[in-house]
Parts: sequence; structure tokens; C-alpha cells
Amino acid sequence: MLPQVYTFTQCVNLYCFIDRLGLLLAHQFELFVDTPLQNTVEKIITAARECFFQHGYNAANVSLICRYAGISRATIYKSFSSKETLFRALIEHHLTEKQIMLKGYQEGGADFWLDTEQLIIDRCQGIFDDIPNAVIRSELIHNAQSLCKDIISIERELLRNAIAKRLYIEVESDRLTMSATGIAIEDFARLIEVVPIGIVSSADEDEARSVIQHLFSIFKASTTA
Repeated sequence: MLPQVYTFTQCVNLYCFIDRLGLLLAHQFELFVDTPLQNTVEKIITAARECFFQHGYNAANVSLICRYAGISRATIYKSFSSKETLFRALIEHHLTEKQIMLKGYQEGGADFWLDTEQLIIDRCQGIFDDIPNAVIRSELIHNAQSLCKDIISIERELLRNAIAKRLYIEVESDRLTMSATGIAIEDFARLIEVVPIGIVSSADEDEARSVIQHLFSIFKASTTA
């Protein structure tokens, strides 16, 4: 667990480390498109997405993905050792886009709360949201949580620390205060990251968006300097 109180120097060192970790993660997820092999990898992941989305994780298999991609099993196995590896690559590919949004957020903007609310709303839009079959959607979410727990945990940690970093800047600049909340910045960042997930999972899209907007209004009011 992170300690509740940091010196300013410790905070700077921590966030420099997180920034480096984010770059490493983005590098790990990056798919280049300049070589035949890398084009093939992207083609395989696109086909795997279509296959998983139509059939679900349990019914899909490497042979079926081969037919979707129009390539041989041998070609797939050059890059992916199993269906699970392919599924993890699909999730990693999705999180690449999240990392791009997060990097833009880290660079800062004119309005901390507006930027953060938009980041959280975008982040709550999951990779499986548009799948019409509720059974397949539920199965894929379950498998993502089970097979990709480490990947998702890294993404969530990066998000929390990016929010905390922006919070520190806002406090240091006297644009907001944490004194009325009685909550440490790290814990407040975790609250901002976690609560909307629960809202999205328990309400329809329009209701969830409305509740999240009200939630951020409360966050903003409680930290007004």
C-alpha cells in the first residue's frame, strides 16, 4: 500500500517512475504497421476481435479465427501460442487507445474537473459495450477480468496515478484544496477512478452518465479553494 503522506520530492520521484512505466506499457502494447509480419499481427487481432465478439470466448478457437483472418494456423502460431494469448492481445490493443487518451490528460488542460470527468466517461466505455448479445458480452467481460487481470490492474494504476498527479498540481497551484474532504490525494484519486465503474455496471448508459456528472459536481464543490 502507498503511504498516506508524501514529501514533494517523493511525489516527483513516484510520478516520474509512473510516467516511465506508462511508456513501457504503451511500448509493449504498440502494434507497428510497417512490415509484413506486423501487418499480419494486426490482421489476426482484427479477425480475433470479430470472432470473439460473434461467438464468445468459449466457442471461439484458433481454427475459427484462422477462417476469419483467411490465414493458416501455422501463421497464427508464429505470433500467438494460444487462444488465450490472442484474447490478451486484443485487450492490450484496446488499452493502447486508453494510453493515448491518458497521455493527453497527463499533459494537462485548463479545467481539471472537466478534463477528469471526460477521461472517466471515455474510460468507462468498455471494449465489449457494443456487443448486442448479452450472454456473449457477459462471458467476454468475465474472461477479460479473469485472463487479463494483470493488464487491467496496470491500466487502473496508471489512471489513478495520473489523476493524483494532476490533483497535486492543482493543490500546489491553489486552484483546489483537499482540506474539506479529509482525504489524502491518493485516496481521492482512487475514489474518482473506482466509483464510476460501479455506477456504470449498475445503471443504463444514460442514467450512468447523469449520475457521473452529478458525482463530479460534488467532487468539484468539495475541493473548491
